[in-house]
Amino acid sequence: MTCSSFVADLPSELDDAFSKHVFLHRALLKDDMIELFSDPSMINVNLDVTVIGNDGNPEEGTGVGVMREVLTSFWQLVYHSLTVGTQEKVPCIRHELQKTQWEAIARVIVYGVKRFNYFPIFLSRAVIASVLFGEGSIPSSFLLESFLQHPVCKLCFPSI
Repeated sequence: MTCSSFVADLPSELDDAFSKHVFLHRALLKDDMIELFSDPSMINVNLDVTVIGNDGNPEEGTGVGVMREVLTSFWQLVYHSLTVGTQEKVPCIRHELQKTQWEAIARVIVYGVKRFNYFPIFLSRAVIASVLFGEGSIPSSFLLESFLQHPVCKLCFPSI
């Protein structure tokens, strides 16, 4: 299942009837978000988030600003721990992240774009295209162009 189907299913205006209050731990934010978005229905939910600080107490703040800050923090964590590259960041293969976890991360992309117009611009164009349109719809030439942006390729194939 690709995440491209999620984009079409998500209404542009989320109904308050689909609200859910969730607690996310600051110290475990990346893992909490991946676990939360492992449920495909979460992209159709208006999330009301309370962040539990490193001291174990709920942080101040309510409303959409909290979710925007959570998205920003989540993508900073993903940027530093789950991607490689210099010009374009691509997900790196890790034993603890399987297909379901990467699908959850893709749902966070879709949720952020549809709900808050928040887009993680550091990700490779090929990764974003795969999330939005499905892996099978990406031309090989597009993938090769993106692949050649990776620093290892520049070392191995400097004349390309």
